[in-house]
Amino acid sequence: MKLQNIILLALLFIYSICSAQHKNEDTLVSQQSNGKQSDFNTQFNEILSAYIQVKNALVNNDANAASSAAMLITKTVDAVNTKSLNNKQLLNWTLYAEKISLDADHIKGTPEVVHQREHFMSLSKNLYELAKALNVNNDELYYQFCPMANDGKGAYWLSEQLKIRNPYYGKKMLSCGLNKVTLPAPKQ
Repeated sequence: MKLQNIILLALLFIYSICSAQHKNEDTLVSQQSNGKQSDFNTQFNEILSAYIQVKNALVNNDANAASSAAMLITKTVDAVNTKSLNNKQLLNWTLYAEKISLDADHIKGTPEVVHQREHFMSLSKNLYELAKALNVNNDELYYQFCPMANDGKGAYWLSEQLKIRNPYYGKKMLSCGLNKVTLPAPKQ
């Protein structure tokens, strides 16, 4: 009987050691995955930051600054590491990344603010849809709307601030527009 108890205690001891070791391995894998996810989140927020630079350049009617910021979007989209994304995130990334890159390429490739604004409409829509689906923005974003833009059909843009600064008309109608949607920063 004593031998059985000793064997049972030895087995329980071995089991607890193995269980603790397995838990440590799971924690390490989880930390590594979170690190990769964090890398993606950082890259995506760099895209958002460059987009805000494009928006602000258009507010200021500065085609050169819009071009430079659009180049940052393209470079960052091309460099994004998607290995940490789950299937739903990867599907959304795949659906919008090429469109975002194409819009940014058009913005960086033209010296005319009017033409840049045409592609900015599409860039804004695609980036909004992706930001909404991924929900990894570091800061609160505002999806704003100008009813006068796009020949009276209206157009949207993302902003880092609640105060309207219209990228479609710049100083002509700087405060024309309204907030439609707020994308909150996810809780950490």
